[in-house]
Amino acid sequence: MLIEKNTSENLFSYGTLQQESVQLKNFGRLLNGKSDNLLAYELRDCLITDNEVIKTSGKTVHPIACYTANKEDSVQGMVFEVTSEELARADLYEVDDYKRVKCQLQSGVDAWVYVQSGLNIDIKKLQDQDIRLALFDEIHIPELVKKAQDKRIWMYHGERFEDPEIFKSIRIAKAKRDIENKMRYVFVIYYKDEIVGETSYYNVNLKHLTLNIGYTWLHPDCWGKGINQKVKNLLLTYAFNDLKFKRIAFSIDSENTQSRAAIEKLNIPLEGILKNHIIRPDLTSRDSAIYAITNDMWLS
Repeated sequence: MLIEKNTSENLFSYGTLQQESVQLKNFGRLLNGKSDNLLAYELRDCLITDNEVIKTSGKTVHPIACYTANKEDSVQGMVFEVTSEELARADLYEVDDYKRVKCQLQSGVDAWVYVQSGLNIDIKKLQDQDIRLALFDEIHIPELVKKAQDKRIWMYHGERFEDPEIFKSIRIAKAKRDIENKMRYVFVIYYKDEIVGETSYYNVNLKHLTLNIGYTWLHPDCWGKGINQKVKNLLLTYAFNDLKFKRIAFSIDSENTQSRAAIEKLNIPLEGILKNHIIRPDLTSRDSAIYAITNDMWLS
């Protein structure tokens, strides 16, 4: 293969960086490359909203490589030799859904690859009959504040979240920070097209494919209707079947028998009790019941 002058980096592309129009736009030249494979990853869809990227690629949906830790999965693409400056230009082209990591390809070559930086949620898959989930947005806040004004919801939380100002300044503010830092994915729960609570994926670890489900609350009018279990089932099914996670855990106040019962109805085993796990706002210590289920257990 002809090596371009001043090349110093290997860049593996499985998507639009293989297009000649994209290469000319970003690098001012066509790149030399050879085929290779990225192992233990699979391609999923990533919706692009950046108008400049859409204009350059001509596509609103780009492929995105997602780690599966399955040696039978692979992504086919091209390895290009680029300069450090060209690599920096590629960084500017890729949107925030991607991050650049160094991987060893099937050939043994080490190359930079743009892979998922967070979860790409297909919200249409998180609905079932009267229940549907929506990704948290500013427009949801007034109704969430309204529904949260019942003391019974916050019995085990230690904060007076029934107070609208406390709810907004502490709980909503933390949700926004976590979302911005891609530490948490917050879902608003709809029941019969009415907002009734919220829940989250959090502690998301894309290297080891583990996450927690929590930060869940429902208005008391929805207690005892099986809504909590159905929401958990939607989140578990999507995380295991579509996002290919390997372990999902729940951390619950050991005294919260209602929440624990909802998890146990899904046949999720108790791993143990963490003593003095969390200090509550009132300075008392909470013991946490840890429940967890693996992909093998769930799929079987």
